[in-house]
Amino acid sequence: MPTPTHEPGQPIILTAMQSEYDAVLAVADSAQNEKRLGPLHFRVLETGGLKIAVARVGMGHVNAALATTAAILTLEPSTVFSCGVAGALIPGPGVGGVIVGSEYVNGGADARPLGSERGGLPGEPLRYPGDPSLVEHARAAKATVGTMLSSDVFIDAEYIEGIRRAFPDAISCDMESSAVAQVCHKFGTRFLSVRGISDNAAGTGAQEFLRENVRVGHLAAQFTLMLARLAG
Repeated sequence: MPTPTHEPGQPIILTAMQSEYDAVLAVADSAQNEKRLGPLHFRVLETGGLKIAVARVGMGHVNAALATTAAILTLEPSTVFSCGVAGALIPGPGVGGVIVGSEYVNGGADARPLGSERGGLPGEPLRYPGDPSLVEHARAAKATVGTMLSSDVFIDAEYIEGIRRAFPDAISCDMESSAVAQVCHKFGTRFLSVRGISDNAAGTGAQEFLRENVRVGHLAAQFTLMLARLAG
């Protein structure tokens, strides 16, 4: 079978960790060899007759923003997905639950002395939206939907109470989603983050994360590919 090649207008899935990248590849039908464009290490895969690029970009806001910018400028995707794992800030989804962001907030932003609300920066939106049609598809597929928080901090019992006070509506925490959302908003590109819950941020998050992230990453990958097929 010939390997698929990338064409403008196809979705792209951004993953931070190698295990998240591998999880997407594992649930695809086929994939071409890895290529590199600047900070992007990506492969084009095929699933259900649809060609999708999947990239590994590294952890944190800077890596996420660099890779998203490179992806949009060079690969011209129709939709950008951020796929991986996250810590739960609410009890509902539980480890292994799949969540989707209706909006995204930067948990590390705090310019209140300059008149901004916590989570926002002067001249920027306080929240960045997920694509409305994909959010509704996710709801219909029984994902938990809500506000996703991200920053360059791994949230655990040391930080949880302050985070909950500052962002009472946030359902999860990760290290990339809001950065990807901000870049996509600037370019007018459709965006959605899909995360599997790997740990309870209020408890022993790091131990749960290390134990569960690979298994949960596969669940997020399956859900993301389902939505990518709908995004087309």
